[in-house]
Amino acid sequence: DMVKGLAAGASAIMAGSLFAGTDEAPGKTVIINGKRFKNYNASTSRTEKKNHIKVAGGEFEKHYAKQIEGVESLVPSKGPLTPIIETFSANIRSGLSYSGAINIPELWEKAQFIQITAMGRRESEAHDVIVQC
Repeated sequence: DMVKGLAAGASAIMAGSLFAGTDEAPGKTVIINGKRFKNYNASTSRTEKKNHIKVAGGEFEKHYAKQIEGVESLVPSKGPLTPIIETFSANIRSGLSYSGAINIPELWEKAQFIQITAMGRRESEAHDVIVQC
């Protein structure tokens, strides 16, 4: 989906939850039933909005903290960030290759969106085999 957004003209994507849970991400690590999690507060969660107001010295309008859109949650611990970035980068390069682009500006020029039927989508997925991974 990130490459589709870039192909449609985006120059950036929202990926907070993609990086949440990595060793480098902020947030306290907790263990629940032997599994490691990290606290993750979306940038528009109640806690983060309160932090924004505190940092800005209370200069936000009075309704700012009431406009809550994000959640406060626990995300599974993902380990170091580097392998996630490497996979992310490989996925973007793969997506670029489908349009013959070698960079994002070229993707903007070359990308084409086509609509397929539900049957066409089914046909494009693995079928008539036993998938082992």
